[in-house]
Amino acid sequence: MKVAWAMKRSRPDVEFTNTFLMTRVHEPNREDCHKFMRMMSWIKTTQDNLRTVGADDLLHMLTMTDSAHAVHDDMRGHTGQIITMGTGVLDQKAYKQKMNTHSSTECELVGTSEGLPKNIYFEMFMEEQGYKLESNVLAKDNESEIKILKNGQDSCTSNMKHMAIKQFWSTDRIKNGNVEVVYCPTNK
Repeated sequence: MKVAWAMKRSRPDVEFTNTFLMTRVHEPNREDCHKFMRMMSWIKTTQDNLRTVGADDLLHMLTMTDSAHAVHDDMRGHTGQIITMGTGVLDQKAYKQKMNTHSSTECELVGTSEGLPKNIYFEMFMEEQGYKLESNVLAKDNESEIKILKNGQDSCTSNMKHMAIKQFWSTDRIKNGNVEVVYCPTNK
């Protein structure tokens, strides 16, 4: 919990790892201990690094969201998201997903659906400050998910009916022009 306190105030780079480890507190295993030790080692070796947050352009926002399918004991996915306007990370979020999914594509859809409200909040916040965004980009690394988000039901199979609400909520925001979805390979 001490790391959770620090990550919210000064170390957003460890949020993804720490939120995963916080779900494992009651029954940790050797792998969890190894992950914790690697995280603490990373914190120690980078403790003097400066964290710079700035905006290269207040009219362009980039959100990157990625999900890992079935990584928890109950087979739920884990999602990480960052929002930036150029220099550094304005906001980050990492969390265990609230529902199980059949595939990595569905896991990505759930991650997008659960993370998109924060993107919309930042867009509305900037507009109220007098900065109407010219571009609000959502970067994804799953091309199947991008097709579903852009094309709606036309890209879905019949076995994805249970994903309709989450998928259509996100697709609606994209079709309205609020968000533009682009492909960004995992290694980027």
